[in-house]
Amino acid sequence: MIRTAQAKLILPPHADIDQSLGSVLHGYMMDVIDASTADELHAQEVRPYSQHVFQKDGQWYWEIHTLTDETFEKVLKPILRRDAFLSRQKGYAIGFKDFAVTEEIDYRDLEERIWLEPERPYKVRLQFVTSTSFKSEGKYAIFPLPSLLFHSLIRKWNLFSDASILAEDHLAEHLEQCFSIVNYSLFMRSFSVEGRWIDAFQGRLTLGRFRHDNASRLIALLAQYAVYAGMGIKTALGMGAVHTDVQYRKDVTS
Repeated sequence: MIRTAQAKLILPPHADIDQSLGSVLHGYMMDVIDASTADELHAQEVRPYSQHVFQKDGQWYWEIHTLTDETFEKVLKPILRRDAFLSRQKGYAIGFKDFAVTEEIDYRDLEERIWLEPERPYKVRLQFVTSTSFKSEGKYAIFPLPSLLFHSLIRKWNLFSDASILAEDHLAEHLEQCFSIVNYSLFMRSFSVEGRWIDAFQGRLTLGRFRHDNASRLIALLAQYAVYAGMGIKTALGMGAVHTDVQYRKDVTS
């Protein structure tokens, strides 16, 4: 099961906050959980959670998504019991208010939302809430090329889903041929991790002109999963947070 938790951040008036606080909060997470669990997570190439900070109406929030029941028990539950910590990196205390689980959804339910919808997806809009980047040929890729969008999401789904497995060989490459980027508004915004800047982007991207009904539904499913899993690299540190809007239209043929 996938779970989402959210907390309001209580910060001192002088605090200079941006999205990179997600990296600091990830360090706090690793300090709170059991040491053996932290070591196990550090050894994993793909993390079974994502987290990020965001601002809404002048208030900063922390949001965490766990992708398995085990991660909820071992990672999220211990953090939910805490209400503050002293950040050595920032030099001040960070508090948590109204920290609670806000959503629970089964992988099977997530699938059914898409596959049982009578109308087919027409457009998929992705809002990159925090800086997003991909790795390609050993370098940071700072544009969401179709060939990069779904690789990590397919891998995470197959690793953590307790429902179906997306088993087709070269599935991401196949999906690349089944849609077009029909609109985008993107800008460069680097992300800081322990003083090191990672080239990245933020903004909006719209996918459409789907070639096949099944492909459009699978793309919509992975886009919805990205809300929880994050998209691209370093989603455990606060990068790659995505909001998704799937639009449906009856009898669309192109």
